[in-house]
Amino acid sequence: MMCEGGCIGGPATMISSMKARGQLIKFSKQSDKKSVLSNEKLEKFRDVDLER
Repeated sequence: MMCEGGCIGGPATMISSMKARGQLIKFSKQSDKKSVLSNEKLEKFRDVDLER
């Protein structure tokens, strides 16, 4: 599923994507994680087999 504007602008949003954009940019600049792969919590799923 791909939402217009990403998850922020998806179904049942409480704020428009244009209004949320500034807050999202501010939050993103404060974060030390800049990508999904830089999240250290991924390590605990290393041995999970997703193949069927």
